[in-house]
Amino acid sequence: MLILLSRVSICQRFYTVLILRLPSPSADFMNELLETVNRSLLSWVSQIIELLPRVVFALIILLMMRYSVKLIKRLIRLSSERFLHNVSLQLLLVQICSVAVWVIGILIACTLVFPSLRLGDIIGFLGLSSVAVGFTFQDIFKNFLAGILLLLNEPFRVGDQVIISDFEGTVESITIRST
Repeated sequence: MLILLSRVSICQRFYTVLILRLPSPSADFMNELLETVNRSLLSWVSQIIELLPRVVFALIILLMMRYSVKLIKRLIRLSSERFLHNVSLQLLLVQICSVAVWVIGILIACTLVFPSLRLGDIIGFLGLSSVAVGFTFQDIFKNFLAGILLLLNEPFRVGDQVIISDFEGTVESITIRST
């Protein structure tokens, strides 16, 4: 107990000496500090005010994309019903087109909000990230593409009786991820 108390008193003496040696803040120092904080806050506020119209315009573009995606989905669905007889392929085409429109809208909104961000930079980033995602989800993409090929080639149809290895059954539905 005595050793612990002596260590505490040594620490208290060290901090007391350290605090006594620090210069006390003067009025000039405090005024400079307050001016620096004030300039920083004013700079941030002015940057936010400059950025606000671009953000509002980007949000308007995203809202327009939302409604245009609905319209494009409807148009693609109607046109795909005429040309494609497979319902799963029709749904796949609708989803691909809606994702493409959203990606274009988000790219436009990003270039509006951040004018220094060029479209080439965004496309380069998307290319690099797609390689990383591709390696990560390689098996999932293989199965996805195999499902698309099944939909395109139509080796069997709904209601067909199939035998695969030791399994036998009736095809009830064909989707991209499962049959």
